[in-house]
Amino acid sequence: MSKTKNTPEFEKMMADQELAASVHYQEEEADRTALLKDLAKVQALEQVRIAYDKAARELDIATNNYVDAATNLHKLLDEKE
Repeated sequence: MSKTKNTPEFEKMMADQELAASVHYQEEEADRTALLKDLAKVQALEQVRIAYDKAARELDIATNNYVDAATNLHKLLDEKE
């Protein structure tokens, strides 16, 4: 067994395995980094959507308040005539 560990073929095989493991690790890290970037984009889009929905609700409320105020003003003006 000790003769096998010392052979150039064994050393080359171990070096090849280490290189393959290193490349695989780098690929996994690149995939992980890409997924994290995609997640950040999705989370940012989610925040934009939440802000948009909130603004749309507030605009709807403001529009309704404007319509109510205009209606009340018309009623008051009609009463004065």
